[in-house]
Amino acid sequence: RNSSTFAEVERIGLSIWEQISQTIARGEETILSPIVVHNRTYELHTKQTSMFDKAIYEQYTKAFELTPTPELRTKIEGMEIERLFADTIMPPMLPVEVQIISAGKHTLVMFPGELFGSLCPANAWMITNSNGYHAYFADKDAYDHNYYEALTSFVSPGATELMIQQLQKDIEEITDGN
Repeated sequence: RNSSTFAEVERIGLSIWEQISQTIARGEETILSPIVVHNRTYELHTKQTSMFDKAIYEQYTKAFELTPTPELRTKIEGMEIERLFADTIMPPMLPVEVQIISAGKHTLVMFPGELFGSLCPANAWMITNSNGYHAYFADKDAYDHNYYEALTSFVSPGATELMIQQLQKDIEEITDGN
């Protein structure tokens, strides 16, 4: 990898993208020796619209009027977006399609959204915002502290952690624990 030119890296990336595109179109796994693309779909519970807390929103708004900090502004903006969810009928589950790419002793995961670093599995390299975009996938701490990313996420608290646990198991199964 250290001796690869930009053209070589671009060529390999294009080859991987073509295989992923074909795999998605066929709905099956494709082997491109020594690269194997595995498709997985994880069903995550979506956030219930009743989660919007008007009292906390008003508290943040009043505090911002007294001391306009960037942290309060992003919490208010996040809650305003979350309030829009209250007017939307969300499906109970969100299908999250990922591709797990085995390339020798390396594993890459193509993930359709912004995943908090604290949730990234240790046994793979995450490539986020790829093959779709489902906004933020925040950790429990973000929900507990009403961070913007958690407020604007489509998924319910804890759903991402459950998905990552299953993803880690799938990666271990695919790579035989290596």
